[in-house]
Amino acid sequence: MEPYVGTSLSIDDMNWEKRVIFVEVSTPKFAFYFEDTGRVQIGQCEFCNTRRILKVECKCKRVKYCGSSCRKKDEHFHLPNCSA
Repeated sequence: MEPYVGTSLSIDDMNWEKRVIFVEVSTPKFAFYFEDTGRVQIGQCEFCNTRRILKVECKCKRVKYCGSSCRKKDEHFHLPNCSA
Protein backbone atom coordinates (compact mmCIF):
# COMPACT_ATOMS: atom_id res chain seq x y z
CA MET A 1 0.00 0.00 0.00
CA GLU A 2 1.42 3.36 -1.00
CA PRO A 3 0.20 6.57 0.67
CA TYR A 4 1.22 8.65 -2.35
CA VAL A 5 0.90 7.19 -5.84
CA GLY A 6 4.18 7.29 -7.72
CA THR A 7 6.39 7.60 -4.63
CA SER A 8 8.49 5.01 -2.88
CA LEU A 9 7.08 5.83 0.56
CA SER A 10 5.62 2.91 2.47
CA ILE A 11 3.32 2.67 5.47
CA ASP A 12 6.31 2.22 7.77
CA ASP A 13 7.89 5.49 6.56
CA MET A 14 4.91 7.65 7.60
CA ASN A 15 4.34 9.32 10.95
CA TRP A 16 0.70 8.49 11.78
CA GLU A 17 0.29 10.44 15.04
CA LYS A 18 -1.58 13.45 13.59
CA ARG A 19 -2.95 12.01 10.36
CA VAL A 20 -6.47 11.41 9.14
CA ILE A 21 -7.04 8.51 6.80
CA PHE A 22 -9.92 8.43 4.32
CA VAL A 23 -10.90 5.13 2.74
CA GLU A 24 -13.49 5.11 -0.04
CA VAL A 25 -15.48 1.89 -0.41
CA SER A 26 -18.70 3.21 -1.91
CA THR A 27 -18.29 1.55 -5.30
CA PRO A 28 -17.51 -2.06 -6.17
CA LYS A 29 -14.77 -0.97 -8.63
CA PHE A 30 -12.35 0.96 -6.43
CA ALA A 31 -8.53 0.88 -6.51
CA PHE A 32 -8.10 -2.85 -5.89
CA TYR A 33 -10.88 -4.30 -8.04
CA PHE A 34 -10.32 -7.86 -9.25
CA GLU A 35 -12.29 -9.62 -11.95
CA ASP A 36 -11.85 -13.34 -12.48
CA THR A 37 -11.99 -13.95 -16.22
CA GLY A 38 -11.35 -17.66 -15.97
CA ARG A 39 -8.36 -19.68 -17.06
CA VAL A 40 -5.91 -17.96 -19.41
CA GLN A 41 -4.41 -20.15 -22.11
CA ILE A 42 -1.00 -19.29 -23.51
CA GLY A 43 0.24 -21.01 -26.64
CA GLN A 44 1.08 -20.68 -30.30
CA CYS A 45 -1.47 -18.97 -32.54
CA GLU A 46 -2.54 -21.22 -35.43
CA PHE A 47 -2.21 -18.41 -38.00
CA CYS A 48 0.64 -16.07 -36.99
CA ASN A 49 2.64 -18.72 -35.05
CA THR A 50 3.50 -16.33 -32.21
CA ARG A 51 3.37 -17.36 -28.56
CA ARG A 52 0.62 -15.29 -26.94
CA ILE A 53 -2.57 -15.50 -24.91
CA LEU A 54 -5.02 -17.47 -27.05
CA LYS A 55 -8.35 -15.63 -26.94
CA VAL A 56 -10.31 -17.24 -29.82
CA GLU A 57 -11.02 -20.93 -30.19
CA CYS A 58 -12.70 -22.73 -33.08
CA LYS A 59 -15.84 -24.76 -32.33
CA CYS A 60 -13.92 -27.95 -33.10
CA LYS A 61 -11.49 -27.02 -30.26
CA ARG A 62 -8.50 -28.18 -32.31
CA VAL A 63 -7.17 -24.71 -33.22
CA LYS A 64 -6.79 -21.53 -31.20
CA TYR A 65 -5.92 -17.99 -32.23
CA CYS A 66 -4.52 -14.89 -30.52
CA GLY A 67 -7.37 -12.76 -31.89
CA SER A 68 -10.35 -12.65 -34.19
CA SER A 69 -8.28 -11.14 -37.02
CA CYS A 70 -6.03 -14.23 -37.11
CA ARG A 71 -9.09 -16.50 -37.04
CA LYS A 72 -10.61 -14.64 -39.98
CA LYS A 73 -7.36 -14.80 -41.98
CA ASP A 74 -7.08 -18.57 -41.35
CA GLU A 75 -10.69 -19.42 -42.35
CA HIS A 76 -9.92 -20.58 -45.87
CA PHE A 77 -7.16 -22.92 -44.57
CA HIS A 78 -8.97 -24.37 -41.54
CA LEU A 79 -12.65 -24.51 -42.50
CA PRO A 80 -12.34 -27.17 -45.25
CA ASN A 81 -10.81 -29.57 -42.65
CA CYS A 82 -12.83 -28.45 -39.61
CA SER A 83 -14.88 -31.17 -37.90
CA ALA A 84 -17.39 -28.64 -36.52
